[in-house]
Amino acid sequence: MGLSMSRLRNRLDMRGVGQAARAARGNPDGFASALGS
Repeated sequence: MGLSMSRLRNRLDMRGVGQAARAARGNPDGFASALGS
C-alpha cells in the first residue's frame, strides 16, 4: 500500500491538492476515481 499512497500523492501534487480536496468533500467515490484507484 505504501507504493499506492506514494503514487496517489504524486497525482494529488500534479492535479492540485485543492482540486482533489474539493472532489473528496463533494464525492468521496469520485475522489478515489479521480486518483485512479
